[in-house]
Amino acid sequence: FGDGTTSALQNPSHNFSTNGSFTVSLFIIDQYGCTDSISKTNFVSIGTPVTNFTMSDSLSACPPLIVQFTNLSSNGIGKNWDFGDGTSATTKNPSHFYSYPGTYIVTLTTTGPGGCSTNLQKSILIKGPRGTFTYSPLMGCDKVTSNFSASTIDAVSVLWDFNDGNTVNTADTVINHLYTYAGTYIPKIILTDNDGCHVPIRGGDTIQVNAVTASF
Repeated sequence: FGDGTTSALQNPSHNFSTNGSFTVSLFIIDQYGCTDSISKTNFVSIGTPVTNFTMSDSLSACPPLIVQFTNLSSNGIGKNWDFGDGTSATTKNPSHFYSYPGTYIVTLTTTGPGGCSTNLQKSILIKGPRGTFTYSPLMGCDKVTSNFSASTIDAVSVLWDFNDGNTVNTADTVINHLYTYAGTYIPKIILTDNDGCHVPIRGGDTIQVNAVTASF
Protein backbone atom coordinates (compact mmCIF):
# COMPACT_ATOMS: atom_id res chain seq x y z
CA PHE A 1 0.00 0.00 0.00
CA GLY A 2 3.02 2.31 -0.07
CA ASP A 3 2.99 2.94 3.66
CA GLY A 4 5.02 -0.11 4.71
CA THR A 5 2.06 -2.51 4.97
CA THR A 6 0.81 -5.32 2.72
CA SER A 7 -2.13 -7.68 2.39
CA ALA A 8 -2.62 -11.09 0.80
CA LEU A 9 -6.39 -10.69 0.42
CA GLN A 10 -7.89 -10.54 -3.06
CA ASN A 11 -10.03 -7.45 -2.34
CA PRO A 12 -8.57 -5.80 0.74
CA SER A 13 -9.53 -2.60 2.50
CA HIS A 14 -6.84 -0.52 4.15
CA ASN A 15 -6.70 2.31 6.66
CA PHE A 16 -4.09 4.96 5.88
CA SER A 17 -3.18 6.61 9.18
CA THR A 18 -0.89 9.41 8.01
CA ASN A 19 -1.00 12.24 5.50
CA GLY A 20 0.82 11.84 2.22
CA SER A 21 0.71 10.36 -1.28
CA PHE A 22 1.00 6.60 -1.55
CA THR A 23 1.93 4.39 -4.51
CA VAL A 24 -0.15 1.19 -4.47
CA SER A 25 1.25 -1.95 -6.08
CA LEU A 26 -0.41 -5.29 -6.90
CA PHE A 27 1.68 -8.46 -7.37
CA ILE A 28 0.05 -11.67 -8.64
CA ILE A 29 1.20 -15.27 -9.24
CA ASP A 30 -0.80 -18.11 -10.74
CA GLN A 31 -0.66 -21.85 -10.15
CA TYR A 32 2.00 -22.24 -12.82
CA GLY A 33 4.37 -19.75 -11.25
CA CYS A 34 3.64 -16.95 -13.73
CA THR A 35 3.83 -13.49 -12.20
CA ASP A 36 2.77 -9.97 -13.04
CA SER A 37 2.54 -6.67 -11.23
CA ILE A 38 1.18 -3.18 -11.58
CA SER A 39 1.89 -0.01 -9.66
CA LYS A 40 -0.07 3.23 -9.59
CA THR A 41 2.03 6.17 -8.49
CA ASN A 42 0.48 8.41 -5.84
CA PHE A 43 -2.77 6.46 -6.23
CA VAL A 44 -3.94 7.47 -2.74
CA SER A 45 -3.49 11.03 -1.47
CA ILE A 46 -4.41 12.01 2.07
CA GLY A 47 -4.27 15.56 3.36
CA THR A 48 -5.96 16.53 6.61
CA PRO A 49 -7.33 20.07 6.21
CA VAL A 50 -5.50 22.71 8.23
CA THR A 51 -7.47 25.89 8.90
CA ASN A 52 -5.73 29.23 9.25
CA PHE A 53 -6.59 32.85 8.45
CA THR A 54 -5.58 36.43 9.20
CA MET A 55 -7.66 39.57 9.75
CA SER A 56 -6.79 43.12 8.76
CA ASP A 57 -8.14 44.41 12.09
CA SER A 58 -9.63 42.97 15.27
CA LEU A 59 -10.23 46.03 17.48
CA SER A 60 -12.05 49.29 16.91
CA ALA A 61 -13.00 52.10 19.30
CA CYS A 62 -16.18 52.72 17.33
CA PRO A 63 -18.18 51.22 14.46
CA PRO A 64 -18.29 50.89 11.54
CA LEU A 65 -15.37 48.53 10.98
CA ILE A 66 -14.46 46.82 7.70
CA VAL A 67 -12.35 43.69 8.15
CA GLN A 68 -10.48 41.96 5.32
CA PHE A 69 -10.02 38.22 5.87
CA THR A 70 -7.22 36.22 4.22
CA ASN A 71 -7.55 32.44 4.02
CA LEU A 72 -4.24 30.65 4.69
CA SER A 73 -5.72 27.15 5.02
CA SER A 74 -4.28 24.07 3.31
CA ASN A 75 -5.61 20.72 2.06
CA GLY A 76 -9.13 22.08 1.75
CA ILE A 77 -11.62 21.94 -1.10
CA GLY A 78 -14.46 23.70 0.73
CA LYS A 79 -14.66 26.65 3.11
CA ASN A 80 -17.28 28.51 5.09
CA TRP A 81 -16.94 31.78 6.97
CA ASP A 82 -19.18 32.59 9.93
CA PHE A 83 -18.71 36.26 10.84
CA GLY A 84 -20.38 35.96 14.24
CA ASP A 85 -23.21 38.39 13.47
CA GLY A 86 -25.58 35.98 11.75
CA THR A 87 -23.99 36.27 8.30
CA SER A 88 -21.64 33.95 6.40
CA ALA A 89 -19.70 33.61 3.14
CA THR A 90 -17.97 30.94 1.06
CA THR A 91 -15.55 33.16 -0.86
CA LYS A 92 -11.83 32.64 -0.31
CA ASN A 93 -10.81 36.06 1.00
CA PRO A 94 -13.95 37.97 1.97
CA SER A 95 -14.30 41.40 3.53
CA HIS A 96 -17.03 42.12 6.06
CA PHE A 97 -18.68 45.26 7.42
CA TYR A 98 -19.50 45.47 11.13
CA SER A 99 -21.91 48.29 11.98
CA TYR A 100 -22.71 47.71 15.66
CA PRO A 101 -20.56 47.44 18.83
CA GLY A 102 -19.94 44.05 20.39
CA THR A 103 -17.65 41.03 20.46
CA TYR A 104 -17.88 38.85 17.35
CA ILE A 105 -16.44 35.32 17.09
CA VAL A 106 -15.33 34.66 13.52
CA THR A 107 -15.16 30.98 12.52
CA LEU A 108 -13.56 29.55 9.38
CA THR A 109 -14.37 25.90 8.63
CA THR A 110 -12.26 24.05 6.07
CA THR A 111 -13.45 20.78 4.51
CA GLY A 112 -11.02 18.27 3.01
CA PRO A 113 -11.50 15.94 0.00
CA GLY A 114 -12.69 13.08 2.22
CA GLY A 115 -15.29 15.18 4.01
CA CYS A 116 -13.37 15.74 7.24
CA SER A 117 -13.20 19.31 8.48
CA THR A 118 -11.36 21.57 10.90
CA ASN A 119 -12.12 25.09 12.08
CA LEU A 120 -10.42 28.09 13.63
CA GLN A 121 -11.99 30.92 15.63
CA LYS A 122 -10.83 34.47 16.25
CA SER A 123 -12.55 37.35 18.00
CA ILE A 124 -13.27 40.93 16.93
CA LEU A 125 -14.05 43.62 19.51
CA ILE A 126 -15.87 46.79 18.48
CA LYS A 127 -16.32 49.29 21.29
CA GLY A 128 -19.06 51.88 21.54
CA PRO A 129 -22.44 52.47 23.15
CA ARG A 130 -25.18 49.91 22.68
CA GLY A 131 -28.89 49.93 23.24
CA THR A 132 -32.46 49.33 22.16
CA PHE A 133 -35.61 51.39 22.36
CA THR A 134 -39.36 50.89 22.23
CA TYR A 135 -42.31 53.19 21.65
CA SER A 136 -46.10 53.23 21.65
CA PRO A 137 -48.77 53.81 20.53
CA LEU A 138 -47.92 53.00 16.92
CA MET A 139 -51.15 54.34 15.41
CA GLY A 140 -53.64 57.12 16.05
CA CYS A 141 -55.76 59.87 14.56
CA ASP A 142 -54.82 63.53 14.17
CA LYS A 143 -52.27 64.41 16.89
CA VAL A 144 -50.53 61.35 18.39
CA THR A 145 -48.30 61.38 21.46
CA SER A 146 -45.88 58.44 21.47
CA ASN A 147 -43.98 57.37 24.55
CA PHE A 148 -40.36 56.33 24.03
CA SER A 149 -38.12 54.28 26.33
CA ALA A 150 -34.48 53.37 25.69
CA SER A 151 -32.20 50.83 27.35
CA THR A 152 -28.53 51.71 26.85
CA ILE A 153 -25.04 50.48 27.74
CA ASP A 154 -22.05 52.87 27.91
CA ALA A 155 -24.08 55.79 26.53
CA VAL A 156 -23.84 59.25 28.11
CA SER A 157 -26.37 60.94 25.82
CA VAL A 158 -29.20 60.03 23.48
CA LEU A 159 -30.18 61.99 20.39
CA TRP A 160 -33.84 61.24 19.67
CA ASP A 161 -34.76 61.66 16.01
CA PHE A 162 -38.52 61.38 15.63
CA ASN A 163 -38.39 61.37 11.81
CA ASP A 164 -40.73 64.36 11.53
CA GLY A 165 -38.04 67.04 11.53
CA ASN A 166 -37.75 67.20 15.31
CA THR A 167 -34.83 65.98 17.42
CA VAL A 168 -33.98 66.07 21.11
CA ASN A 169 -30.50 65.57 22.57
CA THR A 170 -30.69 64.49 26.19
CA ALA A 171 -29.36 62.11 28.81
CA ASP A 172 -32.92 60.93 29.45
CA THR A 173 -33.86 57.45 28.30
CA VAL A 174 -37.61 58.04 28.70
CA ILE A 175 -39.31 60.71 26.61
CA ASN A 176 -42.54 61.42 24.75
CA HIS A 177 -43.22 63.23 21.49
CA LEU A 178 -46.29 64.74 19.87
CA TYR A 179 -46.76 64.00 16.17
CA THR A 180 -48.91 66.82 14.78
CA TYR A 181 -49.15 65.87 11.11
CA ALA A 182 -50.51 62.82 9.35
CA GLY A 183 -47.90 60.46 7.94
CA THR A 184 -45.71 57.47 8.64
CA TYR A 185 -42.64 57.83 10.83
CA ILE A 186 -39.73 55.53 11.68
CA PRO A 187 -37.83 57.08 14.61
CA LYS A 188 -34.22 56.41 15.51
CA ILE A 189 -31.77 57.23 18.28
CA ILE A 190 -28.08 58.07 18.15
CA LEU A 191 -26.10 56.99 21.20
CA THR A 192 -22.90 58.76 22.26
CA ASP A 193 -20.30 57.51 24.75
CA ASN A 194 -17.53 59.28 26.69
CA ASP A 195 -15.09 58.81 23.80
CA GLY A 196 -17.38 60.58 21.35
CA CYS A 197 -18.40 57.43 19.51
CA HIS A 198 -21.81 57.77 17.84
CA VAL A 199 -23.96 54.71 17.16
CA PRO A 200 -27.30 55.07 15.32
CA ILE A 201 -30.14 52.64 16.05
CA ARG A 202 -33.19 52.56 13.82
CA GLY A 203 -36.63 51.81 15.21
CA GLY A 204 -38.19 48.51 14.31
CA ASP A 205 -41.79 49.73 13.96
CA THR A 206 -43.58 52.43 11.98
CA ILE A 207 -45.72 55.06 13.68
CA GLN A 208 -48.85 55.74 11.61
CA VAL A 209 -50.67 59.04 12.15
CA ASN A 210 -53.99 59.25 10.32
CA ALA A 211 -56.22 62.22 9.64
CA VAL A 212 -59.66 62.64 8.06
CA THR A 213 -61.40 65.73 6.72
CA ALA A 214 -65.15 66.15 6.89
CA SER A 215 -66.95 67.93 4.06
CA PHE A 216 -70.41 68.14 2.57
